Amino acid sequence: MDGAVTKRQERTAIRNHAAYWIARLHAENCTELEKQHFRQWLKARPDHAVEFEAMTDLWELGGGLADGIPSHHAPPVATFPAQQKSVQTRRRMLATFAACAAATIPLSTSLHAARVLQTASGHFSDSVLPSQVKCFLDTNTRLVCAHNNRYFRLEHGQVILCSQAPAPAQWVAAGDVRLYLQDHSSAIIRAEENRIEVTALKGKVLVHNASLTGSFVSGQHLPLGERLSFYTNGTYHADRPDLEALLAWRKGYLMFQNRPLSEVVAEINRYQTQKVVFTAGSLKAIGNMRLSGIYYIGQGKDFFRILPHLLPIQLISHGSRIEILPS
Repeated sequence: MDGAVTKRQERTAIRNHAAYWIARLHAENCTELEKQHFRQWLKARPDHAVEFEAMTDLWELGGGLADGIPSHHAPPVATFPAQQKSVQTRRRMLATFAACAAATIPLSTSLHAARVLQTASGHFSDSVLPSQVKCFLDTNTRLVCAHNNRYFRLEHGQVILCSQAPAPAQWVAAGDVRLYLQDHSSAIIRAEENRIEVTALKGKVLVHNASLTGSFVSGQHLPLGERLSFYTNGTYHADRPDLEALLAWRKGYLMFQNRPLSEVVAEINRYQTQKVVFTAGSLKAIGNMRLSGIYYIGQGKDFFRILPHLLPIQLISHGSRIEILPS
């Protein structure tokens, strides 16, 4: 019982701090020192960011939260009367201050999911969430949305997230990679067993991961068209993919340009229930053969009927799977 009371009191204190900071950041006489203290407070704990975002929504609904904040909960800076601004101005201000720390704030794994978006093999899903975020789910994808539809966790698969104005900023977690999407931003995120991929499509996309070094500093904006691939061994790779090929699944097909056969098969397997499999010997013998072409989703039988005419291979059907062997 005492533990529950303590947690409730702690959460109340954090909310009071969040309300205080919202009031101060909207004040015309907010100082640079106060802004620095705010950024330090925001970085200190993940639940600071959670409560700050929740209180931001309440501010907009209630027209301001400056009144009634107990002074003993306020951080050690001078207090002044708060002045309300327009929603658009508030959003820009909050996004500017939060962006400095957002990429270093881990998405809380304890957030309760209000909605789970999920697709099966060969299926796709388009959704517009109440927070005015468009979600385009590729096949075999599972996206968990927190209660306010502003925190997401991509568990597996591939998704395009588009944050639209005046939508608030979005936090996205995929493995140990954290993203921060500001308004008018979009990114394609992919989560596989051995890697996480992030490609910036539009606007400002901040990326945070401990492995980022050199030209890519953790927490910086990812250049448009740039892709970062994070691997489970702690390394990462940066490149600029062919966006037409990357987004081809949105039009119902996949594009392959000089790709290893093993990668082509793995990609196609995501879209069909009858899986194509290599044996250990066949993977070594033919897995690195190169292939270029277009695969129309839902027409796997036609694709694999043509494949033996393109490469020296043979396909043997075993009911729920197709075995691929050297010819």
